[in-house]
Amino acid sequence: MAIKKVIEITRSYLSTALILLLVGGGMYTLNATGIYCSDFSSASAIAITPDGKILINGDEGIKFRDIASGKVIRSLEGYFFYVHNLGLSPDGKTLVASINSETGGKEAHTIYRWDLTSGKRISSLKGHLDHVYTFAFTPDSKIMVSGSADNTVKIWDLTSGEEIRTLKGHHGNLEEVAITPDGKTIISAEINGFIKFWDVFTGKEIRTITDRNTVTYDGARIGSLNITPDGQTIIVGRGDGTIKFWDIATGREIRILKSHGTDDIYSSAISPDGKILATGSRDKTIKIWDVTNGKELRLLKGHSDYVTGLAMTPDARTLISLSFDNSIKFWDIASGKHIRTFCD
Repeated sequence: MAIKKVIEITRSYLSTALILLLVGGGMYTLNATGIYCSDFSSASAIAITPDGKILINGDEGIKFRDIASGKVIRSLEGYFFYVHNLGLSPDGKTLVASINSETGGKEAHTIYRWDLTSGKRISSLKGHLDHVYTFAFTPDSKIMVSGSADNTVKIWDLTSGEEIRTLKGHHGNLEEVAITPDGKTIISAEINGFIKFWDVFTGKEIRTITDRNTVTYDGARIGSLNITPDGQTIIVGRGDGTIKFWDIATGREIRILKSHGTDDIYSSAISPDGKILATGSRDKTIKIWDVTNGKELRLLKGHSDYVTGLAMTPDARTLISLSFDNSIKFWDIASGKHIRTFCD
């Protein structure tokens, strides 16, 4: 999720035979697994339901795909120029999405919501003054946090749809927000390299970590952020291709991994047990890491463009990646074997 890149999307659904006919004209590209994907389509965000059975992905719409078969089983109605990000509450009942609007208007400042039990769209959350980039939920699914290009973090009551408070203090686009497993602390990271800790209930700023000494391709010093399930450590993918670990209680740097050369890390995912970390990069690769000792376990190759999104099934067996090569790929985490590819 972490790269902020707006793509003009024109959708085309063509059979394989027709795709083969059009390759010579440059409308389609062949990715590393031999799958042809349209140059004008790109999934932009992914989420997995808590039961691990359904993949939700967004592009100019939102689709629900059965993970076992890959079949699209449901699509949400409504026009979306480009779904920038998705958020799914831990109880699997509420889906939120933000978009990059065609005109750059107020549609991009809005957080759209659906009740997945009924399948109905419910009241939108309005209050941000610029594009909304990132979401996080408390473990009880009662509170959601959002981060925006207006440099603020907002806390929302999901039951009422009311804004609880706005957190100010950042000076750049919010790239990532997360909430600790105990539901007490918000961690927010801005494009300029500042990471702030906030009390969920009071909104008081607890601590700021400054991490600005990175070299980056697209200007973002922070590309991804994960909290370990034990709530003790934050893991940040950085614009210089490294991964940093910080102790949440003290703000002390614990470890740094040199991961993807100097290429930006755009995405990451951590297993539910906190033992495995996956990172995706501008170098078109995915790396799997042992969180305990920081060792690289395997390198996954197959995408032909930036790896912009990663999600891991709850059983930590399958990793799902998306890329600007317009494909969604499934990988076996234990072996690193590529399972299947979908053009979205």
